[in-house]
Amino acid sequence: MHSARIACVLARLYAGWLLGLALFKTLVAMVLVPGRRGLRRFEENYREDHLLALAPAEHSAQPSMSNCIACGRCEGGGAGNAAARMAGFHGLMSFMLSASRSMPDFPAAAGMISELDDAWLERMEARCPSGISFRRVAGVVRGYDRRLRNST
Repeated sequence: MHSARIACVLARLYAGWLLGLALFKTLVAMVLVPGRRGLRRFEENYREDHLLALAPAEHSAQPSMSNCIACGRCEGGGAGNAAARMAGFHGLMSFMLSASRSMPDFPAAAGMISELDDAWLERMEARCPSGISFRRVAGVVRGYDRRLRNST
């Protein structure tokens, strides 16, 4: 019984030592090689994949953007809108799926809705059973696309 207790204490001490060593190595690396980590490094690595760190407003909008259930109810109001007939617009549901599921698709999604106005998006919001604010999603996608184009 006594040897099991000693083994447990030694195992905890060893685990603590390993964690301490990892922390020490991380802190030394941060001091000796600045700029190796963080958002700048993330953006350098993923800019070509159309990924940037989210701005606070974009981050707060993400949960509501993923509420789309792909029911298609927003598709019914597109025929009367001149923008809906333009080349490249594949319907509001297609926009929502690209905007809410995959950030690398934001440039394509921004191009898809470039001619849509907020009044039409507001009318389509009334059809959405999930209560998605298409205007807010469009604003996030347009803003992200603008930031992405400015970063290259």
